[in-house]
Amino acid sequence: MALGIDIGTVVGSELTTNRDGDDTVRMLQVEMTNSEDVQSIEQFRAPGDDSAPQVGARVIVLTLAPAYKVAVAMDDEVTPSASDGEKILYSFDSGGAKQAVITLYTTGQVDINGNFTVDL
Repeated sequence: MALGIDIGTVVGSELTTNRDGDDTVRMLQVEMTNSEDVQSIEQFRAPGDDSAPQVGARVIVLTLAPAYKVAVAMDDEVTPSASDGEKILYSFDSGGAKQAVITLYTTGQVDINGNFTVDL
């Protein structure tokens, strides 16, 4: 079987047991190209990252087997603002507004919510 790639939109999520029943995973409810086609798809995460995509986030979905799909990349459609080498982490409230924002600068400084900076 050839690897399939598709794009969808998150319409919900839940923590549940994986299909083998031996691990907790986040299952995303993803609306595929047809709004009537909503599928439950396991979210694959990068090591050290436990992020739940917000409803409305776009996801890249890989089909690994006829009945097994995984979401491997998400886009929350926030305009990128990090400079080269920087990393910005943020969370959203239920209305979609950024809340906690942590910026890691190339100088070694860490900024939290724009009002507390730590020099490392």
